[in-house]
Amino acid sequence: MVAATTPAHTAEMLTAEIRSMHDAMLACQAAMLTVIAEYDEAGYYEADGAHCMGDWLTLTLGVTGSTARDWARTAKCLTDLPAVAEAFAEGDLSYDQTRVLARFVTADDDADWAAAGGRHSVDDLNRIARKARPVTAEESQDAHAKRRLDFCWNHDTGMVDVKGHIPEDDGQTVCAALERTVDGYLRARDRTREGREPYAALLADALVELAGLKLGADPDPDRATLIVAVDAQALTNPDSTVSDTDDASEPARRGGWIQGGPAISAETVRRLGCDCRYQTVTFDEYGIAIGLGRTQRSVPSPLSRTIALRDVTCRWPGCDRTRRLRIHHIIHWANGGRTDTDNLCSLCPAHHRLLHEGHYHITGNANTTLTFKRPDTTPIATSRPPPR
Repeated sequence: MVAATTPAHTAEMLTAEIRSMHDAMLACQAAMLTVIAEYDEAGYYEADGAHCMGDWLTLTLGVTGSTARDWARTAKCLTDLPAVAEAFAEGDLSYDQTRVLARFVTADDDADWAAAGGRHSVDDLNRIARKARPVTAEESQDAHAKRRLDFCWNHDTGMVDVKGHIPEDDGQTVCAALERTVDGYLRARDRTREGREPYAALLADALVELAGLKLGADPDPDRATLIVAVDAQALTNPDSTVSDTDDASEPARRGGWIQGGPAISAETVRRLGCDCRYQTVTFDEYGIAIGLGRTQRSVPSPLSRTIALRDVTCRWPGCDRTRRLRIHHIIHWANGGRTDTDNLCSLCPAHHRLLHEGHYHITGNANTTLTFKRPDTTPIATSRPPPR
């Protein structure tokens, strides 16, 4: 029998250490903000060509611009709030509580909030700050003028980075739309999503869904079309590889490229190609387009409506999602799969992605029953037959 080992530190000891270190950190940070306020007041940052104290802190300490500006603003406010500053230095207020108090506390109620601030959570203080601070028409107009949204392709991660600033009233509209869409996900009886994916991931799905609805309503199909350049072999054989060098040990998987964006995997190409409008373009050996085929749908619209009426919901076992359903070729059309009702089934976006990028499998006749299998080919379950 192996003897149980006694932890070197008990939970109580570690808690005491964390509290002690945090108090020391707050005292040090309070002292730093005092010095920052003095440096800012003297305007010493101008000697280094900085436009403001926040810029100088970013230049000197390597912190982000938002952190630097927050330090500079809080430091300046605390010069008029000695009681709050003292409570912060003594560890009675955390920095997050102090920075919010600095937004709305005045010299008249400085002592009161120094004593009461520690009893409020940061969220509570943020709500109080929003109500306490009057917003002028000029400030509202200034916030509107500063609205922005940026997005850029991150080729290293295969993601699109999105960031921006929206005035609070417009932001409330955006947040409400996203949260309402996510609530629809969680109300659906799709337990494969609920409890497994973080809320932030569902918000990202909601943004994509809202954008997709806007594109789907666009009367101009050319403007609403996502253009993907495809290596033909990626459609017929997603496991194929090709190397840019003679070294066969460094294969590069064939795939596609989103117009104006990054490369995508072969399986993503096949997922996007399940139910899409496509047009064949022939290139010569120099990469010059020499032939343009007719634009057509992989699944004609009348057949899509037939599949939707037959399936009603996602065909994945246990999933009752009815929104944003995709039509999936059980045998991909690029591999000779027929575009007929027995080879087509409805899948929600999450399960459609799972079949392709997740390497799950589906077999059977969509008009009767389908069998879903894990990547190791063991069966998950047999889906219910379509309603008659």
